[in-house]
Amino acid sequence: MNKRFYTYTKRLLAASLFLCAGLLVAACSNDSDADSQLDRDIGVIEEFLAENNLTNSATQTEEGVFIVVTTPGTGVQAQNGDVLRVRYTGTFLDGTVFDSNVGRNAFEFTLGQGRVIQGWDIAFQQFSEGEEATIYIPSPLGYGRFRQGSIPPNSILVFDIELERVNP
Repeated sequence: MNKRFYTYTKRLLAASLFLCAGLLVAACSNDSDADSQLDRDIGVIEEFLAENNLTNSATQTEEGVFIVVTTPGTGVQAQNGDVLRVRYTGTFLDGTVFDSNVGRNAFEFTLGQGRVIQGWDIAFQQFSEGEEATIYIPSPLGYGRFRQGSIPPNSILVFDIELERVNP
């Protein structure tokens, strides 16, 4: 009986190690896919900005979000943990609108808590109350390779944003 238990345990351990190795390889592959998608999207955004004469007015965050400020904010700077009140229109690069709260209630969220897409948490850390801007979000910082309603996988997202209020 001890020999049977030993053999069973040995096989179970080998199978577990094999499974863990497979999961590790898959996880690294997904990270690599996201990195290459990010690089492709950044290239597409840079080309779009150049074609629309926005290159000089755009800033790029370290993570890859592009911000074109149309009206600088004059209020308090947004920080992680602040509750932000926002008006927005979301489009694709071709101008097709996929969502908007203009004419409806403003959207509120707590900055830096992952309650919105990563690109929003990144971009809004650069904003001050009253600021208006257009942000260009590469797909890995949006919904990535997943469909979200009418938003296809790997979609670059564009948002016209107005930060109405920062509530520390």
